[in-house]
Amino acid sequence: MYEPKSVLERPKSQPGDSDSVPPIVWLAFVSAFITTVSFYVIPVQLPFFLQRLEGVSGNKVGLALGSLPFAQAIASFFYKQVKMKLDFISIYMLGFIPMAVGFCIIGFSALYWQVIVGVMACGLGVGLLIPNGNLWVISLVPVHVRGKYIGLLTTATFLRMFFSPMIIQPIQKIVGMNTSFYVLGIALASLTVLYFLTRRQTLRIATN
Repeated sequence: MYEPKSVLERPKSQPGDSDSVPPIVWLAFVSAFITTVSFYVIPVQLPFFLQRLEGVSGNKVGLALGSLPFAQAIASFFYKQVKMKLDFISIYMLGFIPMAVGFCIIGFSALYWQVIVGVMACGLGVGLLIPNGNLWVISLVPVHVRGKYIGLLTTATFLRMFFSPMIIQPIQKIVGMNTSFYVLGIALASLTVLYFLTRRQTLRIATN
């Protein structure tokens, strides 16, 4: 038996409100922003992190970076099965957990294979979150304005690519490269708790 998801999906349109967009769509945009900012830490910062490890060649750096989209592809392939059992907010919670664990593993890594494990854990999380954000926005907005909101989501994606190093670099200067991965992992774990509380509050309001 699965929990009803209608509360967290787009409500059925009512006569006269075809232009209305539920405010929770902005949570979808914020979620996508956090996903992309976190994701781009790996391709931007990981090569510098790996330079600190002994015996890591350029080929190994490429392999580490290549393991990220490989893990993403695996998670995205199973997104349909996950979506059948969980709502959008729950999937964000599920995706942030392996990302948080992965970043912490990278931060603690002293060996190359440990970095690979951390990168793949992050990839599994991102692989669930990217299609989840796109589908969530599509399900929330009316059909005739979907192009507008998908365009906004795509624009925001490219802006997040630009802002990601600008957000991470000051943190690294303050706490160091290794610790910055811990900080990001802890932040994502905290977001999991926040999303859990948001989901519970949403369900509570809907049942009253």
